[in-house]
Amino acid sequence: MPADDLMDDFPPAPDRLVTLSNWRKAPFSAWGFRNVRRLIPTADIAAGGDTAGLEMSLEEIGHVGFADHDGHPTTLRQALRATRTDAFVVLRRGRIAAEWYDNGMDATTPHIVFSVSKSICGTLGGILTGRGLLDPDDRVIDYVPELAPSVYAGCTIRHLLDMAVGIAFNGRTADRSAQLSRVAKAGRAEAWRFVSLRLDQ
Repeated sequence: MPADDLMDDFPPAPDRLVTLSNWRKAPFSAWGFRNVRRLIPTADIAAGGDTAGLEMSLEEIGHVGFADHDGHPTTLRQALRATRTDAFVVLRRGRIAAEWYDNGMDATTPHIVFSVSKSICGTLGGILTGRGLLDPDDRVIDYVPELAPSVYAGCTIRHLLDMAVGIAFNGRTADRSAQLSRVAKAGRAEAWRFVSLRLDQ
């Protein structure tokens, strides 16, 4: 079902209703991934003051062929449609070499990135390390002292980049929601504050 057919009336019909229980499952994810802030609380993270646009140097690459996960020949264009990909961007040497959008997406449509956040943070960490602005073996609290009373007090930046921070968590406890809240609060805002502080230097 196309995203435009979901949540298209008020109230939506049951088979077109996106909820907290189905927003991550197809076909409801087509709408849910682009409208997360209408389902759960989110926070805007402002761009820095010294942002720069990316230059365009577009090439047509949809015809590029490869074997899919079953070993069958396919092309990039076919694979993007078969996997219901919403957006696909290729950067090469600081320029946008290719971009592709579907399901109502465009270059400015918000979209949840899930674990791509780890790749973004890892890339930023590598850039900062390469510029000499970050030492991965420094303690996290050297940059964000507010984390001193948390599990991050004994961790290095490398621990974070390697996702090697241990957090005690008991999923069977009656206080599960409170634990999830504490884990989320432990790094959410402060991690982005840390990144923006380093990029501003």
